[in-house]
Amino acid sequence: DRAHDADMLLDQSPGRLASRYDRWLPAAARRLLGPAYALLRPQFAAMRQASLERRASPRLSKILVSMGGTDQPNATGRVLAALAGANPTGNVAVTVVMGGQAPALESILMQATTLPFACEVQVDVADMATPMSASDLAIGAGGGSALERCSLGLPAIVIVLAENQRAGTKELAAQGAVAAIAAVAEISTELPRLLETLRAGSALGAMAHAAARVCDGLGTDRVVAAMGAC
Repeated sequence: DRAHDADMLLDQSPGRLASRYDRWLPAAARRLLGPAYALLRPQFAAMRQASLERRASPRLSKILVSMGGTDQPNATGRVLAALAGANPTGNVAVTVVMGGQAPALESILMQATTLPFACEVQVDVADMATPMSASDLAIGAGGGSALERCSLGLPAIVIVLAENQRAGTKELAAQGAVAAIAAVAEISTELPRLLETLRAGSALGAMAHAAARVCDGLGTDRVVAAMGAC
């Protein structure tokens, strides 16, 4: 919504069109737009193939819950309560990843001991590609982490925690790469419904394929190459 004095502009948001910047950029400026240019750490591209191979036979036995480092509204607690109420079938195991400074961390650690399924809480995880690639489904926030999950073909239920996550989440849902929950207040009703949908038929596999098409994890290489060509 404002003019940019730039030779190159990077916007890795899903669904971003070049026309968005027609009014705001010099005509000669190069535009690097969309998840193909997402600045992800090398670990995601390195683990992509193994993660995609895991999804050749879709199943729903390992769920990753990661709502960001602080999770101010404690969406994590609501997700765990909804999972308990939904009574996931089979030998489901849940891994929760949280930041050490998350206000609800102690409460989540206690909640994890009361659930009707195995639940491990990991704190301050530096290598997110590993738990993502080992999971069958993620439940998490929008933003950059959504593109990390896509690079690994990881199906996801995305909960919008902030207004600046809404447009990108909506676009990923339109592409079939995620299922979206519009607000924290809707977790208790929407999460069980979406889980039932993903357990049925080929839904989980279709979402994995759609997610993998969004982003391949090589965006940083493309940006560096573009900068070197200037």
